[in-house]
Amino acid sequence: MSITIDNSTNIMHWEHDDVSYEYKIDSTGRAFAYMSGDYIFIEIYNEGCSSHRVISVKGENVIWYNALGNVSIFTDSLVTLHFSGFLDLCLASPGYFILTDTQLIKIDNYGKEVSRISPPSGYKFSRFFCSSPLSVICEQITGTSDKYGRNDWKFEFDSLLLEWKLISVVQ
Repeated sequence: MSITIDNSTNIMHWEHDDVSYEYKIDSTGRAFAYMSGDYIFIEIYNEGCSSHRVISVKGENVIWYNALGNVSIFTDSLVTLHFSGFLDLCLASPGYFILTDTQLIKIDNYGKEVSRISPPSGYKFSRFFCSSPLSVICEQITGTSDKYGRNDWKFEFDSLLLEWKLISVVQ
């Protein structure tokens, strides 16, 4: 399946299950998109600021978010939230994970907070690592880096023990 975006009109086209779809990106700037599973992820870059949209393969808005921590969830009604120190967002079924510099926040599909998880001791959150189970990249804030100067580490969350497990250095 291929997605095309006409950046002069900001109209995106794709096919899914032999049906053609069109989505108007009502924003200026350059847009990029890719499909994963039942979703299309759109990244929009405009004058040094990035925003992201997730839509269904049928063109329905699911969630929008930007680097300033503004998050809009499209349910029966529009839910708008703001997260200070926002770093990233990851889809979790159901709901979403919001990564800030000091917390990993799980919210449901309606924006209600479900839980909060702190980073591993001596580290701060950096970004999500796209994998299952829940994985993040953390930057070491205490001690020293490894012998090659690296200080970014991959952690996985053990939901049974409710703790982070150090997996590896990020290369």
